[in-house]
Amino acid sequence: MTKWSQCRFCPRRLTDPESQRRGYGEKCGRDRGLIPPKRRRTRIRPTPRPKPATVPPAPDVIPGQTEIPLTYLQVTLESL
Repeated sequence: MTKWSQCRFCPRRLTDPESQRRGYGEKCGRDRGLIPPKRRRTRIRPTPRPKPATVPPAPDVIPGQTEIPLTYLQVTLESL
């Protein structure tokens, strides 16, 4: 097998043993579609955590309303 010292497509010198065996450099090979493009490394992004759902107020509570505590009053003879 012939070893090439210069690229077949351009005047560049070939220094890589694989390029010398092929007869063309990596750039010329990629430009002409003879070498597949390099795969780009994609960074795996973590999926964002969903925000907790807000709890709607109870239907009988109005925001800003003051609550009056209810106390149990036992009926006595004096209260009648």
